Amino acid sequence: MNTVIEFRKLNRLPVRLYFEEDTTIDDLIKHEASWHKSCHLKFNKCSLERAQKKRDLQDAGPSNEGPEGKRRRDRLSRTKNICLFCTGSDGDLHECMTLEADKNIREMATDLQDTAILARIAGGDIVAIDGMYHLNCLTEFRNRHRSFKRRIRNVDESKMEEKKIKARAFIELVNFVENSVEEDVFCFKLSELRHMYADRLKGLGVQMEVNKCRFKAKVLGYFPQAQVLNDGKNGMLIFFTKA
Repeated sequence: MNTVIEFRKLNRLPVRLYFEEDTTIDDLIKHEASWHKSCHLKFNKCSLERAQKKRDLQDAGPSNEGPEGKRRRDRLSRTKNICLFCTGSDGDLHECMTLEADKNIREMATDLQDTAILARIAGGDIVAIDGMYHLNCLTEFRNRHRSFKRRIRNVDESKMEEKKIKARAFIELVNFVENSVEEDVFCFKLSELRHMYADRLKGLGVQMEVNKCRFKAKVLGYFPQAQVLNDGKNGMLIFFTKA
């Protein structure tokens, strides 16, 4: 009831009330009064603070309004009574009532890099700028964000799978070299090893160009006892002791 009294003082009731100013809580209980939850939410403290700020701005008058106040008033005029998502004013528009809604919409718009929506909510939290929306538009926006997160997740999983395949193919190559050295084969053409590695990757479903320099560095990193010598045509991986 306290917020109702304050709204009455400001002459800014969010919805029409069907009881007199002198009605008490006991009167409401006695008559088994009820209300819609959506109507009750419009009398929260955030809405009251917005109403008080608007009243203060009006009392200050246009002559006392600085550049920041003018920019804020312009932003309010651009966002009030239009949908944050489609900018349409037709149909049923719903008001953003909680800071949690502001947080969620802001995070989704940031993830999607939706600069149009980010520009509309740049003036402050959505509750403060009287942000409104169509239910269908909000649902579509959430679905778009859900699809985006799913694509990102699929890309991450694909990259992880590719890393596993690369590790598997390289370990198989290492096993081949180690087994060959055990059989007293101490010299390998790097180009042949690189092609073996690339062919195995292809067989496991990863088709890629294997960089010569990075491949050589990776092989030498695994076999520090080996050296790479050039016979004039080919780089040769030489073992002077068994791996």
